[in-house]
Amino acid sequence: MGKNNKITSNEKKSKVMVISRRKIKEDKEIYISINNKMLEQIQTIEYLGIIIDSKLNFREHIIHISSKCNKLFYTLSKSEKLSWC
Repeated sequence: MGKNNKITSNEKKSKVMVISRRKIKEDKEIYISINNKMLEQIQTIEYLGIIIDSKLNFREHIIHISSKCNKLFYTLSKSEKLSWC
C-alpha cells in the first residue's frame, strides 16, 4: 500500500508499541513486518523529548524528569557551598 502511494519506510528505524489502558496485564506479542522484516515491539518510546509508555500514564517520563532535576539540584547545591566560604 505504501508503494502505491509513493511512501517509503525504514524497517530499521520502525518499531511497534501496543497502547492499552487495561488493568489486566497482558503480554501479547504482535507481529508486524515491513518489507518482510519483523518490527521490534517496545514498551516505551521517546518522541519530541516526551517518554510515552504503553499505558499512557507517563510514569517513565516523570521518573526521567525527576532524576534530571535531582542531578541539577545536587550540582547547584555543590556549587553554592563552594561560594559561601
